Amino acid sequence: MKHITITCLLFITAFSSAAYANNPRIIGILGGRSNDSIHATDRILEQFRNEPVALYDKPNLDPNNPQKPIKEVKGKDLYPQQYLTNRIGAKVYGFKPLSWYMVAHEGRAWWIDVLPNMAFYDYYTLIKNRTSYMNAWEWKVYDAPAGNKIAVDKARVPSIYQKRPPVQVVSREIVDGEEWFRVKILDGQCYEHQRPDKTIVTGWVPAYAPNNDHTIWFNPENLCR
Repeated sequence: MKHITITCLLFITAFSSAAYANNPRIIGILGGRSNDSIHATDRILEQFRNEPVALYDKPNLDPNNPQKPIKEVKGKDLYPQQYLTNRIGAKVYGFKPLSWYMVAHEGRAWWIDVLPNMAFYDYYTLIKNRTSYMNAWEWKVYDAPAGNKIAVDKARVPSIYQKRPPVQVVSREIVDGEEWFRVKILDGQCYEHQRPDKTIVTGWVPAYAPNNDHTIWFNPENLCR
């Protein structure tokens, strides 16, 4: 019997393999599962890295007519994304119920069926529970999802943070099928016990830039940068 933890699939839509080429949006990370749902034990991690993973052209949605995998790879060849210190996973580009995920390998899309001790962490969960930063944006926020643009004064962000301005993700909404995050752009990012962060501006940003890159990303080590 398979065991899988799926974290917050509410806003995830299913994609075809063709969508990977036309719309390669990262929707989350598939990584190791454990009791606290975010940390994996060293034993699970080692098993995860070396366990063979079957790759399919499309999800096998008919249990009475199983497909044969096209090829097999080891987990360490498929999961290059670090999502926590010493924790690796695969960037996920699509999902089909109940347990099929679209990943990339050698420049193309593949589908994998989840293995024991796997868990899916969606984009919002990753940036909400991590020390996050602005990634692909134009130094503008919106007063509401799909609302009016507000320019962010770049001079108010310390120079050491201007490449990746720290951000606190507050909430999200879906407007016309697009995901939006309410954020606070900060002047620095440190742990609460060190000092409170100062908010430069509060507003909304789309989850994805026009080129489908993620607008916000996270620091897997949860450290100040």
